[in-house]
Amino acid sequence: MAADLCCRLAATYFAPADQDTAQAICHAESPTGAPGDGGQSRGPFQINLPSHPDLASLNLDDPDVNAQAAAQIKASSGWGPWSTYNNGAYRQYLGSCGGSSSPLASLPQASAILTAAGPWIPIGLLALIFAGAYDALS
Repeated sequence: MAADLCCRLAATYFAPADQDTAQAICHAESPTGAPGDGGQSRGPFQINLPSHPDLASLNLDDPDVNAQAAAQIKASSGWGPWSTYNNGAYRQYLGSCGGSSSPLASLPQASAILTAAGPWIPIGLLALIFAGAYDALS
């Protein structure tokens, strides 16, 4: 159940390029799917309240609220706040959701270009990437 929940949360609240890492961290942080240990960390992404006091007013035991907060943390601080990322424990769960939902996942060069370029991709380059993806999927 934890894997299904983590897959859904990652697909719903994280950018496509971050979804596999997000679900792997979620699974590593909460392998049983429990909402938290009742201690200082909460929810499937085990958000540590002393490290994020600005989130204390949120219901972090709600998986969807927790995932939204985790996506916010990732956007501002990267993956560093999660111990399972830093110690590599998340790696065993990579690919648990059956791969990326993006059709560009089969084109590593397109994925690398999109990741490097961020939101500022020239329209001509974007057209070439999608044309290549279409040809690869046909």
